[in-house]
Amino acid sequence: MVKKFKHMVEHKKGHAILNTSDGTVNEKGVQVLFNIIANLYLENTNIVVNSEVDTGRGSVDFYFSIGKENRALIELKFGNHQRYTDGINYQLPTYLKAEDADLGVFVLICYSEEQNEKSNKLYESAGDLSKEYDKDIRFERVNASGMLKSASKIKRKSEMGFDD
Repeated sequence: MVKKFKHMVEHKKGHAILNTSDGTVNEKGVQVLFNIIANLYLENTNIVVNSEVDTGRGSVDFYFSIGKENRALIELKFGNHQRYTDGINYQLPTYLKAEDADLGVFVLICYSEEQNEKSNKLYESAGDLSKEYDKDIRFERVNASGMLKSASKIKRKSEMGFDD
């Protein structure tokens, strides 16, 4: 579902909702959009989506569950946040331990190419943190810059804008 959100923002002009000529959408606005998409995407499943759930150690942005045994947490941050690395390094692991959940996804919304490139190291950080905390911690970044080239202007594979 996170990959679908990423795809819609990056390749289906969803960035135009988040990054407008009037400015960027704030974190609450991105959370609302993500919540709408999550609920629509998962409406015919047994997965329950809750936002702003108090873990006892703070409120995690999204809490997904199929009963008690299958739970996942998602934390969203912006690439321009001064301490966004604290979100993946400390905040998400703390929420996972407080909730005794095994899967956490840290989603970084990048409003510029610079923010997008700067965050490359977080893929490796997620792997290291997974081993350290014995949790499945994943990183996903969303390029909301709107700077991806039109397909007719692409000259190299690296300009296509697909991570996979």
